[in-house]
Amino acid sequence: MIPDARRPRFAPRQIRTAAGNWLARRIKADGVLRFLQKKTVPLHRHSSWYYWGNAVLTLFMVQVLTGIALLFHYQPTPDTAFESVRTIVLDARFGWWIRSVHAWSANIMVGAAFVHLFSAYFLKSYRRPRELTWLSGMGMCFILLGFGFSGYLLPWNELSFFATKVGTGIVETTPLVGHFLKIFLRGGEEVGGSSLTRFFAIHVAVLPSLMLALLAAHLFLVQVHGMSLPPSLETRPTVKTRAFFPEFVLREAAVACLLIAVVVSLAALFPCEVGQKADPMQPTPPDIRPEWYFLFMYEALQWLPAKIGPWDGGFIGVFLFSGLFAVLFAIPFLDRSPAHGRSGRFWRFAGAGFAAFLLITTFLATREAPDETASHSLREAATESETMSARNADTAPSVDEEQKRKARDSMPALVIFLTLALATACFLWVKSRDIETLRKRGFFDS
Repeated sequence: MIPDARRPRFAPRQIRTAAGNWLARRIKADGVLRFLQKKTVPLHRHSSWYYWGNAVLTLFMVQVLTGIALLFHYQPTPDTAFESVRTIVLDARFGWWIRSVHAWSANIMVGAAFVHLFSAYFLKSYRRPRELTWLSGMGMCFILLGFGFSGYLLPWNELSFFATKVGTGIVETTPLVGHFLKIFLRGGEEVGGSSLTRFFAIHVAVLPSLMLALLAAHLFLVQVHGMSLPPSLETRPTVKTRAFFPEFVLREAAVACLLIAVVVSLAALFPCEVGQKADPMQPTPPDIRPEWYFLFMYEALQWLPAKIGPWDGGFIGVFLFSGLFAVLFAIPFLDRSPAHGRSGRFWRFAGAGFAAFLLITTFLATREAPDETASHSLREAATESETMSARNADTAPSVDEEQKRKARDSMPALVIFLTLALATACFLWVKSRDIETLRKRGFFDS
């Protein structure tokens, strides 16, 4: 044995360096680090739009982590789905909070994806050679909408059940394949146990697999081609840039911290309600509406008459939306003007019109109040269900009240978490500016 006095002593930093070198030699990280150090991000007045892609990625990671946690308790059968959600809220440690974070992050993620999509459209980031980057991003956007649609049924409460029934009914109006899609999603003619099983499989297996494949391709293409420049800056001989690593990465981490703080705050202040267990024997309430990111289609279909010539109004509406989405997919091959330096005003105004249409229809759908007939029907349905609610006194209302009590009790922890998150975000942002200042002074030049 070596005497204690002769044993080599390693300082903590030497140990970390040795471990880092050992790992770098085995995964060949030197090439990756050299690439990241040489990579730059354009710096101009539209640079803030670059952070929205990171926002979507951050929220997707939150979705994955919280979704895995919920899987440990959720049971996808009509008899146990609602009860397992109640167990998550009432009995699982931090279950109510994890479920609310999952729900809020999903909604904000879809909103961030829309912002990222339209910012890329108006900055014309689909130009050659970034056609595949646009196509993969569009594919992920539709997969995110699929996540929202497939996950909506899983709580198996009244709202989710009847909204899925209405949504799959709209799917049936899809030209040529509508009936097939409805049977495929429902597992039969009506929403039931087979529907829940299929939606669960799509939500936790099919869509995540497709999402991960497209995400890997999208990130690879972004790294290969870099960040795109607006057409107005391409003619300039020089454009200011910022180093991707570590300056831009630190700023993205700061934005991620702020985003997580917002999600956590919303989950604690406005926890996701459990509702009442679905009863397939009850009639569909007349004012059932889809999630907010489908309201534009719902509202537009309400404007159409029942019949347009020999065709059903819903068929015409879905056909038009299908064509619109197909044009959005194919925009890199339709808008050829950016490749020749022209402004492409037609497609810019078309995109602005579509964005305005989405905002206006969504706003109108959220502002509309149910008519008197709908309100009367709802009152009748509530009267018919009073007996069942009395027999199940420990169902949704008591669960939601207990969830709100837990949320109130978590306020001190929320304040501490927000303080740490904001402090971390500020530190990362200031650190990025300090490193950028040192780089401008030539501190890193060798």
